[in-house]
Amino acid sequence: MKSEKTIGSFSTGIKNKLHEILGSSSYSGMIEAKDVKELIVMSGLSEEKFLLELLKVARDFALPKISNFNVGAISSGISGNIYFGANQEFPGTSLNFTLHAEQASLSNAALHGELGIKSVTVTYIPCCLCRQFMLELDNAMDLKIILPDKTLTLKDLVPYPFGPSDLGITARFMREIDNGLMKNVTCPSDKAVACEARKAANKSYSPYSNSFSGVALQVKDGRIMTGRYIENAAYNISMNPMTAVVSSLNMHGLEYHDICKAVIVEPKKNTVSQIETAKTLLKAVNNAIELEIVKID
Repeated sequence: MKSEKTIGSFSTGIKNKLHEILGSSSYSGMIEAKDVKELIVMSGLSEEKFLLELLKVARDFALPKISNFNVGAISSGISGNIYFGANQEFPGTSLNFTLHAEQASLSNAALHGELGIKSVTVTYIPCCLCRQFMLELDNAMDLKIILPDKTLTLKDLVPYPFGPSDLGITARFMREIDNGLMKNVTCPSDKAVACEARKAANKSYSPYSNSFSGVALQVKDGRIMTGRYIENAAYNISMNPMTAVVSSLNMHGLEYHDICKAVIVEPKKNTVSQIETAKTLLKAVNNAIELEIVKID
């Protein structure tokens, strides 16, 4: 378990509960609302102070192989669930491939079906890229940013935002999304990985280019995890689906060498393609795996 040492620093009750959650074979970087409430009560702390304590666990998943600057983040959903995220860097690629902890946490929340975020707790004040990324959320200006020394709103950090409204876009990230890619589609068992990638593409957030993309990775124990494209009004801050799924792999507590199959699905009509970027990142984390490309009508 990546956070074994950190968990050992908590009181006995919290330590045992975190071992139960993070040690489960079904752990996926998320703690359910009922368990969050139980942990907060056991801690005797306010919700904000407990989340700041729990940041140590999120930070243990950081993989900053270039900067050695570990960052953890926790997104608190309107469901009451919380979602971990951590930064990752990929030697051999451009620094543009860097994944920030806040992005990882929000992508994790979306992949779990969360429909809204009330706060993001983070080790360090969010950089401008992450602030821009968060502007795609429904309640962006009211979003609480909980830091070790203060609590702010995103509006405090971005008093003059440029977001979807400036481009006439009413869609927002983390709402229910159906891009119509699953109509009349069957999913045979021998195409399970490709089908999961297609489902991810169907839920990708792409209101600016309407170019949908999803990736699925199968790992050695048979599990399949997915990542979906997340677009941004600032365009080049958009998140590639391979970045999202590699983050999910990490938050599951798995390693890059656990990947045994990778599939990307995109419609043929896409104006924007994620394929070459996905290939580059996959090669950086596991060059033994060939990316399977599926183009759909």
